[in-house]
Amino acid sequence: MNDNQTLDLKFLLGNLEGALNTDIFIDNVICEVKGAKQYKNLLQNGTFATGTNHWEIFNADCEGASVEATVDDGTLNLAIGFEGLQFWSVQLIQDISTPLSAEKGYVLTFDISSSVEREIQAIVENINAPENKYLWETLNISSEKKTYSLRFSGVDDPAAHVVFAFGRIGDEPVGAAHTISISNISLIEDPYGFVPPPPPESHELLNGTFDENTDYWEAYTADGSDATISVENQKMKIYFANYDGWFIYSTQVYQRNIELKPNTTYTFGFEISSTFEKPILVSIEKGSDYNVKYLDT
Repeated sequence: MNDNQTLDLKFLLGNLEGALNTDIFIDNVICEVKGAKQYKNLLQNGTFATGTNHWEIFNADCEGASVEATVDDGTLNLAIGFEGLQFWSVQLIQDISTPLSAEKGYVLTFDISSSVEREIQAIVENINAPENKYLWETLNISSEKKTYSLRFSGVDDPAAHVVFAFGRIGDEPVGAAHTISISNISLIEDPYGFVPPPPPESHELLNGTFDENTDYWEAYTADGSDATISVENQKMKIYFANYDGWFIYSTQVYQRNIELKPNTTYTFGFEISSTFEKPILVSIEKGSDYNVKYLDT
């Protein structure tokens, strides 16, 4: 074909002279560009053709979160009575069976709608260390079904999973029972030749005096922690409006990519105070593997 054309594909199965009455089975019909690369879906049962097989549906019933799942015509419908108190209180999860690679980019695509307008999060993270998130996108969804394609750079991770977080996003509850409908979920290698960014350059510890701001410092919060960081009187202030989280690691303040030279002894010092007594943990870890600790006290 030299020009773009719209064509019909037909199987003519009516009566033919001399043909016998028989059952006909058709399966695996494909129309593809000859020689084109095919992109494998790294997720299984993304069309929900076999119900919820390969998918895990989680709800934190200890918080009163409730969800009922049904599948109708290739769409998973999640009837959420109460979304819980945390972003993770209601989740749709699938482990990625193929290891992710730092040499590739990826695209997570899905169709989604909600009977009430609300926010959700699409996440790709390490299964055992969920603080290592490779995609963490907050989306505002409504009754209008939309298709989202979210691109992210790959990492070398043999144990990652996709999470759709349907719990409470932000401070305000959804405020009503509602249904989220999701379909056509796929995770593929980026077909547009996405080149992951180069690894960040290492550096010495930066902005340890907090003269003006918290540049180079980041805050991680989970499990209900509502901590925020700011600068007050040339000191970093970590403010907990209500809660610091369930675990010691639920609130973290950190700086990435600090360079440590081999065969060198370092002294790490800081000044700290709190409005009331509480334990903290200080660690210096390998950037690519938090299990390797050079300081843990």
